[in-house]
Amino acid sequence: MANVQAAVAEVNPEIAIQFGVLTQRIKGTLLGDLAMLSGAVGLLAVLLAMLGLDGAISYMVAQQRNEIGLRMALGADRGSVIGLVMREAGFLLMIGLIAERPWRFERRVPPPLYIRPQTVRPATLVTPCAVLASIGMVADYAPGGSASRLDPMQALREE
Repeated sequence: MANVQAAVAEVNPEIAIQFGVLTQRIKGTLLGDLAMLSGAVGLLAVLLAMLGLDGAISYMVAQQRNEIGLRMALGADRGSVIGLVMREAGFLLMIGLIAERPWRFERRVPPPLYIRPQTVRPATLVTPCAVLASIGMVADYAPGGSASRLDPMQALREE
């Protein structure tokens, strides 16, 4: 190795040579790229989940437009309307989280990535649920805010 470095230094002393095991360098490069790709896919999944929840809750609010208008005409304030929408959205979110439990994930993972039950920690199961619940509540706040700004008389005249 020293002979090669000396020969290269004679030709051009600005050229730097590093020696290492090729498989380790490839593994390090691929792991970094795989981590970046996984992060991008995860971010895309979060964005799609937020858009889907926003669309579903907006549709629910549009279906209940007369009911919300009637509640506001009878004296419901903005906070109670947002609370109504958030409660209904939270109920749907909880049903979704219970229906697709994260602990079922370990049985569907292929064998090379299999997570043995003794290695699964509670934080591994609780964190995805907490992240999804917080994303859901953030996505559901916008339709609740738009429902709370309805003009009660206009909403009641529509049907």
